[in-house]
Amino acid sequence: MHRSTVLLIAAGLFVALTSTAVAARQYVITSTKQISPSVLKQLKGRTGAQGKPGPTGATGAVGAAGPRGIQGPQGIAGPAGPAGATGATGATGAAGTSGAPVSARAYGSVDANGTLRATLSSGVTQATRVSAGVYCVTIDPTRWTRGSSWPVVTSDYADNSELFDTPGGAGDHLVTVRYSSAPTCTGNAFRVVATRLDLDADATASNGHQPRATLSDEPFSFVLP
Repeated sequence: MHRSTVLLIAAGLFVALTSTAVAARQYVITSTKQISPSVLKQLKGRTGAQGKPGPTGATGAVGAAGPRGIQGPQGIAGPAGPAGATGATGATGAAGTSGAPVSARAYGSVDANGTLRATLSSGVTQATRVSAGVYCVTIDPTRWTRGSSWPVVTSDYADNSELFDTPGGAGDHLVTVRYSSAPTCTGNAFRVVATRLDLDADATASNGHQPRATLSDEPFSFVLP
């Protein structure tokens, strides 16, 4: 409070006390109503220090939900999680129906002299020996047509006393199939060429140890897939 203000208040009190000296000796000021309003206004002091915070009040009721906000941008993909445990084995399914039987379109077995073995053949019209080691096999056109598939031919080792060439032996057997080159098989037929490989004859260093191949009558079997 300023000094001038204090002096003014003191002067006011002095006047009040001197004018009512008798009353002052009999009464004590117990209320601000006993002080002149003009003097009371000047008796206000400075603002005191802030008091300690009071205790936290009770939590208020939950307010109403606000409006839904707009959708935010998509976040980045998180890392892959660990692999799950292997599931239990499922029950065995019912057996499927049997498929239709499958068979070659034609097959056969031919002797070294060109005779067709009927009991071991199907879909074959005839087999003939054209010359040494060369055979023509004619097939029923309802079963197979020339060029529709390639015959699979093998030498019939069961009718040969020697399966593989040995020193001084008769030689190994090699059977191939050809569609062209003279003599040509006519009609719905394919040509079989049987060759015997002699590993002894001419197998010298001078010719690079190459075996000699000669046409030879050999029994064979074939199948047309």
